[in-house]
Amino acid sequence: MKYPKITTASAGTGKTYEVTEQICNMLLSGETFPDRIIATTFTVKAANEIKSRIREKLLEKGKTKEANLINLSLIGTINSICFELLKKFCFEAGISPAVETLDENDSKIIMREILGSIIDEDYLELAKNLYLDGSSGFNVRTPPYLEQIQTIISKLRLNDLDKNKLNDYASNSISQMLDLFQGKIDDHDTKMQEVLEIMKREIESIRTDELKSAKEKRDYVAIESLYRNYKSGDFKWQEWINWNKPKIAQKHFSKDSHEAIQELTSNILANSAYRNDYKAYITKTFEYAGEALDRYQSYKDEKGLLDFTDQEARLHQLIENNTEVVDYLSNNFDLVVVDEFQDVSPLQLSLFVKLAQLVKKNLWVGDPKQSIYSFRDADPELMQGVLNVVPTENKATLSDSYRSRNSLINFANTVFVESFANSLKKEEVVISQADKKITNRAINEEDILKHPVTFLNLEKGDIANKFKQKETLTLKILDIINSELPVFDKKEKSYRPIKYGDISILCRSNAACNEFASYFSKAGIPVSTSTDGLIDEPEIIFTLALLKLMVHRNDTLAKAEVLLYSRFDGDQSSMINDRLQFDNSYEWQEDNYYVEGLNSIRTETQFLSPVRAIEKLASFFRLPELFTSWGNINQRLANIDALLKHANDYQETCNRIMSACTNLGFLECMNDLSKSSEDKGGEQSGNAIKVMTYHQSKGLEWSMVFMWDLDFSLKDRFYGVNISKADE
Repeated sequence: MKYPKITTASAGTGKTYEVTEQICNMLLSGETFPDRIIATTFTVKAANEIKSRIREKLLEKGKTKEANLINLSLIGTINSICFELLKKFCFEAGISPAVETLDENDSKIIMREILGSIIDEDYLELAKNLYLDGSSGFNVRTPPYLEQIQTIISKLRLNDLDKNKLNDYASNSISQMLDLFQGKIDDHDTKMQEVLEIMKREIESIRTDELKSAKEKRDYVAIESLYRNYKSGDFKWQEWINWNKPKIAQKHFSKDSHEAIQELTSNILANSAYRNDYKAYITKTFEYAGEALDRYQSYKDEKGLLDFTDQEARLHQLIENNTEVVDYLSNNFDLVVVDEFQDVSPLQLSLFVKLAQLVKKNLWVGDPKQSIYSFRDADPELMQGVLNVVPTENKATLSDSYRSRNSLINFANTVFVESFANSLKKEEVVISQADKKITNRAINEEDILKHPVTFLNLEKGDIANKFKQKETLTLKILDIINSELPVFDKKEKSYRPIKYGDISILCRSNAACNEFASYFSKAGIPVSTSTDGLIDEPEIIFTLALLKLMVHRNDTLAKAEVLLYSRFDGDQSSMINDRLQFDNSYEWQEDNYYVEGLNSIRTETQFLSPVRAIEKLASFFRLPELFTSWGNINQRLANIDALLKHANDYQETCNRIMSACTNLGFLECMNDLSKSSEDKGGEQSGNAIKVMTYHQSKGLEWSMVFMWDLDFSLKDRFYGVNISKADE
């Protein structure tokens, strides 16, 4: 077996430079030519950066011809490269040369429609009982049952698992859960009868006339309601476990009754009814995954479409089964480079292993410490598994950091050596600061800059309050800006006073990012973040209301939204009082500037594309001027840009999936968006503090980073969809 050369590159050690140098050296030596190179990256931006650096290096060396031909190289994302190769082998793959590609968003839309058409009420009832319908009270955008079905489909495809074994997988999943309990199974009806008898006796003993506070009265109603739900069988299993959530039960039930009910309800895995519900839910979930996958494949076949996984799987099959394709790849390519190797999926790894047997030189570059995309089907253990089998002479490590100061590098080494002690050798983790002559950093840099790491203890006194914590951090940032703390500017290669744009705050959740963005904005600090809830922003509500009213003249709700923000300054009571002065809503405020204006342009605008329609509304009504009067104009304009991007994405999706593109369809799309995790506001640019999640920060750098939520407690991930190794 041929092994690739694998380079482990920590953040800031020149990974992109290494990739560029390897490619340029082969081009400059005449060992290969631009059209004989394959290089995969994780993003389009990274691919363009590699191309740009190669072109610059070749021009520096006087290789104008090679520089001009660099676009002939297959340098891009894994999916784009698979697509290009499939087009070369379309006949062998049995696909049209003009095949269209579904992106991730297209696939989600189609799959959501398929699942909506096959899921029945009985299954939804099971999901509700098991608390898997999104009704847990937390901010759940996508119901867990939908995520689980989609994840099963994804795992099935990316691990090349046999769809015909879905029933076996379901049975195994059920066994792994229910076999955790090996004792006697209790009859649920018997348990329920005992619980009801105790609850009835205790509820009847409560003197309702002695319940003084509103809270006690509400709790009494809650425990009565729970009793009725138990009696009718209309309850969730979470309510069975937490039967005493209403405080009145804890206060007024006797100790013996309390302990008796606790004993009857505590062991859920021994409950016969729960076990039946769980079995039915898991069985049906896997059945739906199989049915949805079949329908999804039929849809793609009918429309002549491929998604990203199809591209990888089809190319993988061709290399595995077609000798002509194997010969072509062997004879026409000299180099394969895999960037961000730690983020590949099982299917992608298998594809790269096969290419390594065909192409004479292979370079894989990555960093197991940066593997964070398991939620997108990347497997963090794959790179480590490969490193364990690749010969030592095929492995290299980039150990010089060009990004950070020496004291910060030492701090990172201390943390990472211990964290990865079970998987990586110390020499594979430790890095050193690069020569200061190369980075232009001062010899006495540690004297110029302040402390590399500072711990802000926010646990004492009032600071334990979340609001106070943010206030404390805000004051800290203002002090830092006012102190003109020196930072190293990599572009200018010199030291200068810190600016807002040099600072980032990293949080665990989007919700925390939103809270910071809101707080900083109120404090007058420039902040940039992609916040949740684009659809709920006033400027978006207003713009979409104009679009709705343009499509449907008699849409009274849209008319009310337009008037609320344009005539009544968001005051709903004033608007309602004004509406009551009119006999019908069609005559109400017909002379309003916006309502009248829409009537005058409706004929010429209602058949425009969504992007053109929004642009027309913005220019005709001079919406930027209106939004300026509302304040925070930079964020509002960024949100409008985000809306236009969604409109453009919708249009492109319609083209790809061969569906009609209409303003009404776009409005429906935005309604669906409001229920998903993609409902993000626009981001401001310029000199502003960047607030984002830890995941979003990958590959980025700032002079100062505040790491928020480090006191977060890790939780066991007991539920979810996972791949387990088959028994030998």
